[in-house]
Amino acid sequence: MGELYVDVRICNLNDRNKCETIENVLVDTGSTHSFLPKSALKTIDFHTTMTAEAEVAGGEVVKFRAGSVSMRLEGRRGAAVVAA
Repeated sequence: MGELYVDVRICNLNDRNKCETIENVLVDTGSTHSFLPKSALKTIDFHTTMTAEAEVAGGEVVKFRAGSVSMRLEGRRGAAVVAA
């Protein structure tokens, strides 16, 4: 198995004119949430709308703020939950 990197285009769900392309994003096929650079989220005027939880490698459960974005990669588009 190798690592998979893709270019990702994210947009604000409420204003599709606010978009940002992030190059060479590592795809983690086992992850439930996406973690993206804060600078890209700021560019699209991203706002958190929920508190989410995730179990990290050591078994600890951590809470974090999250929200949704429109995400396009490899020719497919959909909504994705993104950690802030």
